[in-house]
Amino acid sequence: MKAAEHHAAFTEPEMVGALLRSLDGHGYLSSPSMCCALRLLPLIFLRPGELRHMEWSWVDLDEKLIRVPAHAMKMKEEHLVPLSWQAAQILRDLAQHGRGPFVLAGKKYRKPIGENALNDALGRMGYPEQPTAHMFRTIASRLLREALGEQDEVIELQLANRGRNKVKAPYDPAERLDDRRAMMQRWSDYLAELKTTM
Repeated sequence: MKAAEHHAAFTEPEMVGALLRSLDGHGYLSSPSMCCALRLLPLIFLRPGELRHMEWSWVDLDEKLIRVPAHAMKMKEEHLVPLSWQAAQILRDLAQHGRGPFVLAGKKYRKPIGENALNDALGRMGYPEQPTAHMFRTIASRLLREALGEQDEVIELQLANRGRNKVKAPYDPAERLDDRRAMMQRWSDYLAELKTTM
């Protein structure tokens, strides 16, 4: 069976609920960065490399927004990530542990967590088929459509996935930002419900 087929099970609401409980309940992760990284993964849709390299200078907790600079994005365009109150609270909690340049600091304070750290942590959760950090984007893409009925355009904008025609109007990182902000809050609320009911 292919890896994509293995991971398809993780997009079922019951499995997502169980996975979220696992992310919250792993006390063996002594690093605040790792604990918060795993809790943020389902909530903000960044690619694992983008999440690992996130800097505090990108984060506005008052506005509840992450402003990812173009050089840090796969598509090399600035990207805005609205934060649900749940995601903002995780970041506020993490900020109390000290602020080097990176949100998810590694053992060497001025460097981010390692490239394989997220997948290694997920692999220690004991699932027969290992979830991956990137898989959380697939979970969001599918359940936002199927469970919450969100609009494709808004989802793709937030995933920074869309294949734009470069001759169209100049790129606007704030495109449909209010809609994206509302969607991100509905998504976080939905995940919280799955975690307690599934």
